[in-house]
This record gives sequence, structure tokens and C-alpha cells, in this order.
Amino acid sequence: MSGRESGHRSGNGRPGNPAIGLVDYVADIEPGHNNSMWTSTEIKKFCDGVKSHLDGGKFCVSAFALLDWHEPHLYAAALPYVDAFAPQIYWFNFPNSKMLAQFKPPAGGNYTKDSAPSYADLCLDRWRLMIGNTPKPLVLTGQAYWDEGGFAQQDAEAKLQEFLDDWRGYNGISAINWWHLGGGSSMSFAMREAIRAADLANKPYAS
Repeated sequence: MSGRESGHRSGNGRPGNPAIGLVDYVADIEPGHNNSMWTSTEIKKFCDGVKSHLDGGKFCVSAFALLDWHEPHLYAAALPYVDAFAPQIYWFNFPNSKMLAQFKPPAGGNYTKDSAPSYADLCLDRWRLMIGNTPKPLVLTGQAYWDEGGFAQQDAEAKLQEFLDDWRGYNGISAINWWHLGGGSSMSFAMREAIRAADLANKPYAS
């Protein structure tokens, strides 16, 4: 991760349990994914329970990127409890035509079709609109994997390089990290070298 650290991710054990080395907690909440179903009441109860066990640690929710298409009221229900959100901005070949027709940049104009930097801007703009007057740090989770939906390794490498070359929105996020860092279809040598060369640790992140 580059920028400010958002803590540890855990799917096991009690949040904030020092016996297993947990201080902070990242919950992956993706409504409908892997048959996960939530109500606003359940989100509030879960988030309140996490916060009550953190003992001063930080609580982040990792989430779908384009929240308008994924039950945004659930993420809004988490807003009073979380310290940060980490939208999973997996750009593939987005934005597509449907997205361009539905969403416009706050400052006017249009987003750019099939552009990793533009898709990051679109998603983060939607998150900021939802957060509104309750500002929370945003951690951008970028795409470093392939072999999904016909998206090949060379496509993923090219899109990552496009993002690193052209995106300028670092002052609107608190950190950036990648899904994911290892495995048969992720984080190739070319990706690692591109990320290293981009010197992400020294970008002007939001405080």
C-alpha cells in the first residue's frame, strides 16, 4: 500500500483482538457477491459491533467501486461507524457507454470511455457525493489481476500503466493499494516494475 496505511485486513477472529495481532480492521462488504445479503439494520449492527471491539483501532469498509449500482443505501448506513472506505476500482474497460450516459463529472463535461483514470475519477466522484458532509478518507484499490471476463494479462498491464501515467487524483485519496499482490493471474513482473517506477509513496495524498 502507498500513502497512509489503513490497517490490517482480517476475515477471522474478533476485530481488534491483540492476541492475534489485530489492531485495525477492514471488512469486505459487497452486497450480492457470493450470496451475501444485507439490510441497513444489519449493516449498522455489524459496524457497531466491530467498532465496539477495536479499542481505538481504525475500521475500514472495502466496497464495490460504482456504488450507485450496488445498493448505496447499505454503504450510507455504514457511514457513521467507519473511519475510511476502500472502493475496489477494477477498471477493466470501463467506463462503458451506459456509465457515460448516466454519470457526469461534478465540474461538467464528460468522463472518457474505456479509460482507467477516468473510471477512477467517476467512482471516486460518486463516493464523495454519498459521503457528503461526513468526510471519510478514501483508499483506492486498483486492479492488478487478469483472466476475468476475457481480460488478458497484456490488457491488465496496459490498463495499469495507463492509470499510472495519466491519473492525477492523488490529493483526493488517502492511500492506494492493489488487488492483488500475488497469485497465478495477478501482479506480474511488469506490473510490479510499473508501480515501483511510479514512486507512489511520494504522491500528494490527502491528509
